[in-house]
Amino acid sequence: MNTVMICSATIATVFGQPIEIMTTEPQSDNPEIYVVTYKRPDDGTVWVNKCKVEGDRVIWGAIDGRWRTHNLDSKITFSESKTHVTITEVYSDGSATTKQYPK
Repeated sequence: MNTVMICSATIATVFGQPIEIMTTEPQSDNPEIYVVTYKRPDDGTVWVNKCKVEGDRVIWGAIDGRWRTHNLDSKITFSESKTHVTITEVYSDGSATTKQYPK
């Protein structure tokens, strides 16, 4: 499992940004949590999020905010093949978005 790729792809999917601008590193005091940073191209603002993987589920939150685990928050899962990571985000209304990223 490539947690760096999974977290980068998750934040890219959630925020509709290109995966190429994501920088993902393990958190210094907890290597199971990854910090994903990107600079939004259209206005230059820097966004920092946290991410962790539990089984096939990806949980994220703003670096200084709550984990997105509430019943009304979207549920994000991933799958991997030899060549791609697929992120699926299912919203509280049952609709979903699926994006695939090359490894």
